[in-house]
Amino acid sequence: FNVEALEKPERFQVIQPASQRAYDGLKRAIANASQVVSAINVDEAALKSAIRSLMNSSTVKPEAVQEIVKGLENKEIESDYWESLFNAQGADKAIKQKIYSSQMVRLITLKAMVIPESLPQFLAWLNIQAGKKPDANQTVSLDFQKVIRASFPKEQLTKGIRYLLLNLLNKKISVDSLCWLLMIDGSAWVYAQKEFIADIRDDLQLIYNHFSSPRTSYKSSSYTDPNSVLTSSSSFPPQNDSQSHHVQPPIKKDSWQDNFKYQKQIWANLINSWQGIQQGYYKIEEYQPFAELFENLRQYDLAAYFYQVSDRVVKKELFYEVASLKNRRSNIVVFGLEIEPKKTLIDYALDVCYFIIEEDVVKIYQVGIISLIVFTSGLFLGKTFLGNTVKNAETPANIVTETGQTNSFDQPGEQPEKEIIENAIQKSNWDKTSTAIKKIINDPKYQDKKDQFIFEKIIQILDKDINIQYSNLNKLQKDQKKKIANAIYSFQSRKNISNPKGYLDETSQTGFDKLKTEVQKQKQQ
Repeated sequence: FNVEALEKPERFQVIQPASQRAYDGLKRAIANASQVVSAINVDEAALKSAIRSLMNSSTVKPEAVQEIVKGLENKEIESDYWESLFNAQGADKAIKQKIYSSQMVRLITLKAMVIPESLPQFLAWLNIQAGKKPDANQTVSLDFQKVIRASFPKEQLTKGIRYLLLNLLNKKISVDSLCWLLMIDGSAWVYAQKEFIADIRDDLQLIYNHFSSPRTSYKSSSYTDPNSVLTSSSSFPPQNDSQSHHVQPPIKKDSWQDNFKYQKQIWANLINSWQGIQQGYYKIEEYQPFAELFENLRQYDLAAYFYQVSDRVVKKELFYEVASLKNRRSNIVVFGLEIEPKKTLIDYALDVCYFIIEEDVVKIYQVGIISLIVFTSGLFLGKTFLGNTVKNAETPANIVTETGQTNSFDQPGEQPEKEIIENAIQKSNWDKTSTAIKKIINDPKYQDKKDQFIFEKIIQILDKDINIQYSNLNKLQKDQKKKIANAIYSFQSRKNISNPKGYLDETSQTGFDKLKTEVQKQKQQ
């Protein structure tokens, strides 16, 4: 009413212009929009009917899905046109006003499947959160996806994952959101998981092949992302090609990168820093979400690759997984990167011992130096570990609660100070512990198990003598909380966590990942 102009006047049924000039402009805009639709050569009425059918009924009609698929096969139809079709049914209003009727949930889900760019918006709107079971809205979406995914083009779903990977790199979405799409039962994108992983492997193999070929082994990539500052490797000496007897045709700039399955921007920093990463003196921390993603997907070699890229070392548990896959104990290489396990002080001391054993000839003065190193290391290790053992033998690690009960640890561990336990059961820290435990219990991998079953596995790992029901976790008495805090402290000590705190959060500093791994092993037994 009383308008001068509208962005998309063709979407309105009745318009009252403010003036003759506005009327003429609106008429032209409507006419132009009609010409665009006719030029696309699409049956708009059929597409609208299919969308309405799929959103309004819980019973999916195959012919409606086929109409959408036919529209996707029409290369003339672009995202903007699809957007207008979905918004005509109220998709934009549902997202802005957070309308969660079953019809709107199915509509926004279909939109996310059709328009890959809308996936982050879809995940945010559905409120995907780590460690939580699907709520009513998410269940409606998953049920809808499960019915139509078999008829939907897999390549269309893979496009969405490709789009999300760049968002993951830029930290616009979480690892948990992407895991939800790729792993949860019922998700349409589960069908794209295999192709997604294969495409990642192809890209990493392409990078390795490029840098391992004789002509490029000492040359930096010519690719430059104008939106980012990339590390130059031009200081490396170029290979001498003076002996070539053939005149080569000019190579198209970045031609090898045109074969990537994913956007060049995803691999830009990896490419430009490849030599430093391969030689072990450079790392790119921004790739750590990729490591976490593939660890959750149980693609352990890919997880190790990206931990090597982001941290320069790989967790020992993960290293052993890859070693088992490759049937090797050392010198493990994944796509051109040697995987280095994270070492402890004991590992460094053992390396010295292995060096002495393996050397056939060692000079006298070298023997003296090495012996001094080993002797000093032995004293330090003995003082550190044996000292603690003796202290623990003299003073059993028993924690007396306010009720007078004693909680004994099954395995050696330092006795926590009273202040540590008191701090661990304060509301903020206890809430962290409770959230961390729930995240493990609600992991999609354990959907086939009852919550109490997984909770019992956690308690069995921490302290098998604790008798607590999962349903009572949020209403425990102070002495019960102390028991769990003591058990967590003991677990952290046993797992060599520096500065044990007696509570858990979702970081490796409190041993959360180690507990998660232990639970997974227990569940498989």
